[in-house]
Amino acid sequence: MSNNPIGRFFSIKNAGIALATLLGGAAFGAYCVFRVLDQGRISLGGFAVSGLLVLVGLALFATAFPKGCRRCKRAFDSTGVSFPGNYYGAIEQALSNGDEHGLLQMQTAPLASGEIAKINIEHCAGCRALGTAQVERSRYNGQYSETLETGALHVVTGSMVATLANVTAARTQMSG
Repeated sequence: MSNNPIGRFFSIKNAGIALATLLGGAAFGAYCVFRVLDQGRISLGGFAVSGLLVLVGLALFATAFPKGCRRCKRAFDSTGVSFPGNYYGAIEQALSNGDEHGLLQMQTAPLASGEIAKINIEHCAGCRALGTAQVERSRYNGQYSETLETGALHVVTGSMVATLANVTAARTQMSG
């Protein structure tokens, strides 16, 4: 196992939910087969539901290995905070240099409209000491959001996680 505290780990809870869904679908499918063989009654809806449960159970197995904090064995919580698009370069530089003061100064920037710079933040809600941050610049064209550029993925630790949480809270309060 790597010393990197960010990574994938096994989640017993998520694996249990996936296994229960898979087994429930398989058991319901077996019951539908029994009805066909024993009573000669075909339940197409029953087969569809059992097939769907089996497929959902298999898809849920992907959640048994979430990305998150290996120390706390918790999946990262995700959040984001938006700024005007012209702040993209300053945000990327602040994240690259670990400039918490620069980020705090930006928290009072005007509310974003049109082109935005958004910091996507993932962090461990358990230890609150680890996470990632990435800034992207995008614009909304009336139908969908178009990403113009994406910055590097930065690992953030300790006080930078707290700073990003404070900036997010301040910006949320401004818009609310």
